[in-house]
Amino acid sequence: MGSVVAKRRKRKQVSWWIGIAASVAITAVALYLGSIGLVHELELKTYDQRFLARGPVDIGESDAVVVTINDDDFTLLDTRWPFPRSYYAHVIENLFAAGAKLVVIDVQFFESSFDTTQDVALAEATHAAPDSVIHAAKISFTDKSQLQDQLARTMLPAKRIYTPEVNVGVVNEIQDRDGFTRQYPFAFEVQELNWLPLSMKALQLVQERPDTVQLYRDDPKVVRFAGLAIPKMTENSFLINYAGPAGTFPTYAFSSVIDDGSFQLAQDDTNYMQWFVMSDEEFNTFISVMPEDAADAFREIRQDNPFRDKVVFVGAAAAALRDTKKTPFFAYKPAGEIATENRETPGVEVHAHAYQTLRDRSWIKNAPLRAEVILTFALVLAVFAISNTLTLLLAAPLSLVVAGLYTWGTFYAFGQHNLWLALVAPLLAMVIMFALTTVYRFLLEQRDKAQIRGMFSQYVPKRVVDELIDNPDMMRLGGERRRMTCLFTDVAGFTSVSEKLTPEELVSLLNEYLSAMSKIILNNEGIIDKYEGDLIMAEWGAPVRNDQHATLACRAALRMQEKLEEMRRDFDRRGLPLLESRVGINTGDMIVGNMGCLEVFDYTVMGDAVNLASRLEGANKSYGTTIMIGPETWADVKDEFATRALDDILVKGKERPVRVYELMADSWDKISDAQKQALDDFDRGLKNYRNRRFSDAIDYFQQVLRVMPDDGPSLAYIKRCQEFLADPPPPEWDGVYEMLEK
Repeated sequence: MGSVVAKRRKRKQVSWWIGIAASVAITAVALYLGSIGLVHELELKTYDQRFLARGPVDIGESDAVVVTINDDDFTLLDTRWPFPRSYYAHVIENLFAAGAKLVVIDVQFFESSFDTTQDVALAEATHAAPDSVIHAAKISFTDKSQLQDQLARTMLPAKRIYTPEVNVGVVNEIQDRDGFTRQYPFAFEVQELNWLPLSMKALQLVQERPDTVQLYRDDPKVVRFAGLAIPKMTENSFLINYAGPAGTFPTYAFSSVIDDGSFQLAQDDTNYMQWFVMSDEEFNTFISVMPEDAADAFREIRQDNPFRDKVVFVGAAAAALRDTKKTPFFAYKPAGEIATENRETPGVEVHAHAYQTLRDRSWIKNAPLRAEVILTFALVLAVFAISNTLTLLLAAPLSLVVAGLYTWGTFYAFGQHNLWLALVAPLLAMVIMFALTTVYRFLLEQRDKAQIRGMFSQYVPKRVVDELIDNPDMMRLGGERRRMTCLFTDVAGFTSVSEKLTPEELVSLLNEYLSAMSKIILNNEGIIDKYEGDLIMAEWGAPVRNDQHATLACRAALRMQEKLEEMRRDFDRRGLPLLESRVGINTGDMIVGNMGCLEVFDYTVMGDAVNLASRLEGANKSYGTTIMIGPETWADVKDEFATRALDDILVKGKERPVRVYELMADSWDKISDAQKQALDDFDRGLKNYRNRRFSDAIDYFQQVLRVMPDDGPSLAYIKRCQEFLADPPPPEWDGVYEMLEK
């Protein structure tokens, strides 16, 4: 009995030595993995979750406000992007007239304008207060294969704008591997000069520090600058303590700030800035003729001047300008909102958050490596003790409690003390220790069995990341207006088709369909813009100009329908659903931009003409047609394709109706004489319909059906006419059909 007890004690002692050694090894491996690859990326995700758990913080006493160029500004300013530089000059002048203490411009003016007066206007506005304006600069890096290091050069504003007296701040961004912006650079050293980023330059000027103030990096933990000791994230970055999601700072539209008595907006012109830029004398004269109640209201407006004594960050927020960033608040959902979409933060607001972090000294601090080593080792050893001494039924939940308490502690430390403790690596180490200890004990107890039946699993973190294909800082943003043709096509009744197939069958069928349609588009010189499920968006006329864009798009649409008819016969033989598709085509002015890099062009288009093409694709459903084209497309191709007028429709989101047409064939030679007569009857029926002669219209449409029994437009009009005979339209009815769905 005594020898048995001794053996058991000896085994336990050996097990503890193994456990201690294993804890050391697992701690080292886990912390190393936590600094690279998937484990590090998961740690970044938990970092973001800590921001979401903490939530936005109050910045009511902040002196930072943001002025953004948003989507509405393109309409209100009634001009193409890029905006004239005199606009920015006007904004700077208005902001200073309103009492701003510093204006930070996150817009790059590296090239001279073709109109030199624009540069002169911006230069004059800048030089009027050179110590209160910061322009954007950028460090350009070039890799040279024959050199070990990168070549760096500083890109500064155009010569007429920039002089040595002008303040500049670098706008280079640091992105993590998952495309999120969590870090902010200290400075970039080029030719022995430190170039500060926008927010640090703003802090220097706000604190009235001389331009010669130095930035010191010799301390391994902090960088010293302007009286601050800023904790390092990397050798050249610190962590931004984001105060909240997009819109956290008071934000004003570019068009509002430029809108004063001397500048007219294209619409909604309110002279918003006039109350802030006029002098006290002008204001007192203005209100002197008013009743006292009205004068008090205007005094209150003037008193609430949002720009007085503020640091104003000016930059882009419009989605088309591609200067929005994913931050830790990307997935933030305000309380009570369930279906809100993820929101990127404008790049200019990222600079404001970095400035706020510096101003408040609200650093996000990394826990010292020594502390993380000791803490992780203690957690691993605790899990070893639990899993080595208790049964699985007790060890598993108790280990989860330890892991849960540590997780809560990391969130508490972050929310209350801005301390970032590693989470994923310690949890991974605990899981590994629990698994190894449990398996080891199982092997000792089940050594007579030939194999281990899986009682435990190793949980490997799954990589969940969003990769940005294009680095916005390396792109030339779109902005060219060009007349082009856009095509949308998708499968009719795709939902019912998907319900008949397994996911594997559906994917296979959809890939077969998309491959065939895409090949036709490419063979007809089209550019495939994107796929969205069963939808294909394509355009013609870019990147290489082609005056035949409407013709090529129409020819592609007809070939697609012919190919789909051929595929349906094959699908029928294979017992697959018989796919049908609808196509919408429209021609017009669109904004086209390069969304790739210099080596690989990936253009996309936007604008009302694009939206109409999308609406036309869906409008086919109301007429039983397969290809619907817009009025400008019809004007371009009417002499070479067989078409017919369908209707005057008012699509959702539009104020004016458009006349739409059905594309029927490559030429009238492919339309039989009987069909031509039927189409003449259709035109007569349409004319009677528009003239409220609904009974006569029905007669003509029925004549069409005798030749073309399945003619969708005729069937649709007969139904409409019958409804109008039963319930006549009002006297002001103009024959326009309103599409209630997109």
